[in-house]
Amino acid sequence: MGRSRVLMILMAALAISALIACSPRDETPSEPTRTPIPAPSGDSDTPRPAGDQDSNTPVEPTGDATPSNPGIAVGEPTPGFSPISLPTRKITFNLTAPANTPSDDPIFLTIMDMASGFAERLRMKNLGGGSYETQADVLDNAMIRYTYDRFEYKDICCLEEQTRESLGESFRLQYRFLLTHDLSRVNDSIPMWADLRSTYDEGQISGFVFDAKSGEPVLDADVSISGVHVGTRADGSFKVPRLPVGEHAVVVHSNTGDFGSVQKVVTLAAGGTATADFTVTSTNLVPVTFDVQLPDSTPKDSWVKLAGNIHALGGRIGHPARPMSPDNFAVPLLERNGDSATASFMLPAGAFIEYFYTIGPIGVADEAIDHGNQRRRSFVVGEDGTRRHDKVQNWANDGWALVTLRLIPPVGTPPNTPISLNMGPSSWMEPAGDGTYTTVLGSFIPGSTVSYRYFLGDDFNGADASADAIDGTRTFTMPKRSGEIVDVVSHWIGQRDPSARLEDGSLAVTFRVSVPPETPLNSQIFIVGDRPALGSGIELNPIAGNPWVYEGEATFGHDGTLNFSYELRNEGSQTLSRRIETDFDGQVVNDWIASWHGLSNSVSEREGFIKGFYTPDFFSNQFIDLSESTYERILNHEGSAVVVSSVWSYGQSQPVPTLEFRGVHAGTVATPLEQALEQSRIAHDAGLEVFFGPQFNMEQAPGGFDLYNGPKSDEWWTEWLKLADEMWTWQATVAEMAEAEYMMVPGPLFHVYDYIDKPSNDPFIVNFEAEQARLMAKIRTIYSGKLIVTGGPQQYDFPGLADYNGVTTYDIGVPQLPSDATVADFVEYYEERFIERVDTIYEKWGNPVFFYTIHAPNVPTTGDPSGELAQANAYEAIFQVIAKRPFINGSLTWSYDMINAPLIPTDGVRGRLAEAVLSKWYAIFDS
Repeated sequence: MGRSRVLMILMAALAISALIACSPRDETPSEPTRTPIPAPSGDSDTPRPAGDQDSNTPVEPTGDATPSNPGIAVGEPTPGFSPISLPTRKITFNLTAPANTPSDDPIFLTIMDMASGFAERLRMKNLGGGSYETQADVLDNAMIRYTYDRFEYKDICCLEEQTRESLGESFRLQYRFLLTHDLSRVNDSIPMWADLRSTYDEGQISGFVFDAKSGEPVLDADVSISGVHVGTRADGSFKVPRLPVGEHAVVVHSNTGDFGSVQKVVTLAAGGTATADFTVTSTNLVPVTFDVQLPDSTPKDSWVKLAGNIHALGGRIGHPARPMSPDNFAVPLLERNGDSATASFMLPAGAFIEYFYTIGPIGVADEAIDHGNQRRRSFVVGEDGTRRHDKVQNWANDGWALVTLRLIPPVGTPPNTPISLNMGPSSWMEPAGDGTYTTVLGSFIPGSTVSYRYFLGDDFNGADASADAIDGTRTFTMPKRSGEIVDVVSHWIGQRDPSARLEDGSLAVTFRVSVPPETPLNSQIFIVGDRPALGSGIELNPIAGNPWVYEGEATFGHDGTLNFSYELRNEGSQTLSRRIETDFDGQVVNDWIASWHGLSNSVSEREGFIKGFYTPDFFSNQFIDLSESTYERILNHEGSAVVVSSVWSYGQSQPVPTLEFRGVHAGTVATPLEQALEQSRIAHDAGLEVFFGPQFNMEQAPGGFDLYNGPKSDEWWTEWLKLADEMWTWQATVAEMAEAEYMMVPGPLFHVYDYIDKPSNDPFIVNFEAEQARLMAKIRTIYSGKLIVTGGPQQYDFPGLADYNGVTTYDIGVPQLPSDATVADFVEYYEERFIERVDTIYEKWGNPVFFYTIHAPNVPTTGDPSGELAQANAYEAIFQVIAKRPFINGSLTWSYDMINAPLIPTDGVRGRLAEAVLSKWYAIFDS
């Protein structure tokens, strides 16, 4: 969507996420670190000793960079409590390694923990001829995670980039899945090592997944093949190319547990293809209750959460290569009652469940046996349900201090506003009954320095701006005894200080109001109200360059409620009464008036005008918890629709494109299906319509924009049409599931189409048009809402088949005007471009035009460092130009943030003056 600046930020964020894996002290929000927890597991609470490194016994870690510990324990329960874990079975793992494997390098089978890295590492025996073998005791009737590497704990940084098994030129493998039931031997092949990439004989495995009862294809079933994790398309199909020759365990599973997991072993020959079709059986949801007894060391005010390997227990696709790891933003809260806690869930009968308890961020205060010996529990859900009786022996501190962090948020923070603690990965703090927020930290050596940050909404623009937070970071020295640290956040970096007062305790509040276009120039507008500070009224004056925004200041002796209204005294008109809280010195109230009583509206309302807000077009798991408050604000600012994004990436863009929803060879910002449906539900519950906004992205593919922008052959476009069929069908199916009112039909470049330099009567163009028309007709049979297609490619006829033709302000050009440009200057610019590039869209097809991205950049100046005024001027101008064109019947803001951060120079409008301008025009069109 012409989003170069946003994409640069996103790419920088992805680069930061790579650094996170390399540093346990990196503190970027929401990106999990991968600190290894080396060690064996045993059959009891007593760890097994390390054995000879050439045997099949676990290898004790070496090197100062990695803690020496006995690993993740399984074992027998305390009498009267449920078994801690499932029984184990012995499986032989045979491996064929790449030909360029150094002969003196050890190879390890690494059993992965679902949350924190390694559970067990076994050095494999070199059998010669590139073959290696070992045996491992693994959980029976389970779905385990494992991988192979040559890592010897010389450096804990970025394992998957160093010596882990890999695939292709860019894939970062995390772990394979394996169903262990009735299994005694596994034969795996590694195509290459991440640090020794080389060519290899490739093949492809494909197939279909069908529902056993209905025979219908299963959409978005999880398919895992040798560490590659994909989802099925709308027709139930899947395919995984670039696999090495040999045997592959193909595991089909559901991250929600909708059906039982199944597995087949498929043998792939060099250059060949193999197929594996599956039928899966739907599961029944049954009640599962978790009762847990807490140790005496548990802080009396701490919350307790349960983290598991399934969606209902917080399992999420944190990254396509790391499916179903418990996510700090999603793990459920238990109800605590003194020294016990409980919670009940509806879980699928027969499902393998792995879980643990925690009283802090995952990996920081989890249950454990002793230092580094983390507890993981497992069971299979019974046909009629299960009740688990558990006892936490220790938290991760094992005698070290447990420190409760108690956060006092800024004055005026709405109750239960999401606030995160960031220590590398982020996690929500939990609100306490007294308005504070808490979490517990453990696992730190007494005397060590602990660094951490607080974020409003887990957003950089919501960083802690208190004097005690140096560049947003706080530290403390871990004490020897447990206790509590109370932190007071004065304000967030993107917001004004709510504790600010003038020297005499009073507070000055600025009122800025966007007025309707029929307001006479240089009107006498006053604010009147029930506080003495307003007297007989405070006059507001138009701001420079924008006669439709009036501004004034009132100084109040104290904070409190203000009931007020605006008077247009030269016309004898007054608005209805309004109410706000005057809270602090420097407060700014951005307001709007859609009409004056007694004055005729100069702009007619537009039936069905789509009053849309475009929230970030990528996804992060914390967005679910921020959506409800964001949608409520949108509704209160005259909105009627929000965007739920679903972004697909090219696995490669040249010489012909390939498509990935869950990134394998490309990075991804895709929204998992469950979260897309959940966001849609939250929007509908708020009374908003949903615009489902899928799009192709290319900047995540190897080579990025530069490679994509290269010449495209007829073969390229022929292949893209196949991908469009695949993607459009998937999106239409999901949009219908979400009951979305609108869906964008994307082109190959975000939402737009490249120009194909051929005449309209060229056979290739004729066929291209016919195929696009066929696809439009196909998705009409799947999706019942309104379709939007860009109006940019006017060389084609098929966009006319849509219900709306779309355009963005990027399409018409971002004005390069001076920082003091007036509304009149912006109107002149936009009017010329609308004539050239918008009016012609309507003339071409006659459909309503939908401005599905309205972007106006911030233009910071010395007097306006956040760049609000120029942005508001641009918004006023855009809507004045739209108002002259009744065929434009909808718009979406660009990049509407999930938190308020008006002081940050941003292209979003939330909390800024442009938001009031937008709200005014939305109210005018829907008056």
